[in-house]
Amino acid sequence: MSNKNNIFILSTGRTGTKFFADILNEKKGIYAVHEPKPSRRLRFWTIQYLQGGVSEKKMENIFLRFRGKLLTNREEEFYVESNNFLSGFTSAIYSILDDPLIIHIVRDPRDFVRSLINHGNDEGIKGFANNFLPNAFISKDNIKCSVDLTNREDYLIARAATYWKLVNENIEGSSRGQTNYRIFKFEDLFYGDNETLRSALKLMGLKKPTGKDLKLKSKKSNKSRLNVLQRWDSWTDRQATIVDDICRDYMSKFGYGTEASWMDKIKDFQNE
Repeated sequence: MSNKNNIFILSTGRTGTKFFADILNEKKGIYAVHEPKPSRRLRFWTIQYLQGGVSEKKMENIFLRFRGKLLTNREEEFYVESNNFLSGFTSAIYSILDDPLIIHIVRDPRDFVRSLINHGNDEGIKGFANNFLPNAFISKDNIKCSVDLTNREDYLIARAATYWKLVNENIEGSSRGQTNYRIFKFEDLFYGDNETLRSALKLMGLKKPTGKDLKLKSKKSNKSRLNVLQRWDSWTDRQATIVDDICRDYMSKFGYGTEASWMDKIKDFQNE
């Protein structure tokens, strides 16, 4: 499929990607959307794909069904979609579109796990779906952890950590060898200076962000509403080791988990 500039912002979610659609959609020549309908259906396909339950060809067909007309009929030069539900479609995007840009936003898994659980991923209707509907979320069989998951909180931490690993592993792995792939750390975009953010926005077609645009990065949307899990420095040694055991390879790749206090938690648990 030959198109103009197609840009997809992919992540685990809980990474502030709605911000980009909010500030880009009003700009001339840019059509920016965040999780356009019917994105929720794509989540099930992504979860199924991440767990090895659907082929690459099927994912390409699904992508064309849900995004073909939208990409073909637009008039704007730049199409920007921020959508964590598309994270399983990375290979399909590369296969179908001519030179798409994938912007991969990665967040510290310890903060992601906390944010996901506190956002209510395991509560109410969402929790029921994630626990009982096939491919609503990561299944117990796909959690690979050498630490015994002795209680519900440990299990929820392990499941969220597994999702973090599978999503980032898929986006990064599918993008190897692709020249039009950029990775940004959530912390650099939203808590660092504005240069990283300016670089990301420039890639998305915004040549000169205004001061108002840059100030919006500090405004949180879709905030976590619960306080089930505290910051990682308050975790038990077991909980820290669960996340480290599951995420260690990609934590190291992205520069997370190097603090002495974090490593002490792991060592203390191993020495119990």
